[in-house]
Amino acid sequence: MNKSSDTSTFLLGEVHGALMSLPSGQITPVTEFVTIGYSGGEAVAVFASRLDAEICRQYLNQRNQHGSKNRYQVIVNSDQRVGILKRTGNPPARLIVGFVVDHVTHKLVVQGGLYSLMHYDLHMADQHWLLCGGAKPDYSVIDSVRRDFLMMGVPNYLDELTEIESLDEKSLVDLAKLAVLQIGSLSSGVPAVPVVFSLRHKSWIELKVGGQHGAR
Repeated sequence: MNKSSDTSTFLLGEVHGALMSLPSGQITPVTEFVTIGYSGGEAVAVFASRLDAEICRQYLNQRNQHGSKNRYQVIVNSDQRVGILKRTGNPPARLIVGFVVDHVTHKLVVQGGLYSLMHYDLHMADQHWLLCGGAKPDYSVIDSVRRDFLMMGVPNYLDELTEIESLDEKSLVDLAKLAVLQIGSLSSGVPAVPVVFSLRHKSWIELKVGGQHGAR
């Protein structure tokens, strides 16, 4: 069965000091991970796309009205800092697979301090696989996403994610800026249309819902 190294996912984390384990003296960074609110409560945001994570990182790290700023980093699931999630009892997590834009303007909508996101529940087996280095479930959340994206008119989107991973840091940062400039954003709105950004087309694609779809 596949290990987590076969599928990279990404989290947004900000280091807040460090802990020392005694008597070994081992230093462990204390990392605060971005969480999102959903109908069941609050969950750690796990991004399927490195680009989606970078888009959100840029928004979160903007300088605020008081002149200070966050310092979130994009952290791959194989990073040792993600191991803290395993040691804290596998808190609820959601897999982020795209954004949800305003139904009229088709712009990104900021709600709860971040863009509105399209996400899937991560059951314990998927968390163990994607966050803790465990075995891939016989039917994983990625299989569900691929099935649903096929029905929503973007059958090859998940294949682009490995191409995004190969981008160097500058190219990724520039692409994230381009993506947001292309679509724009609102401080309030009605998020109702799911979208993904296609690396191959360098444009946003609206996912087919109820028999209709389009590209931006």
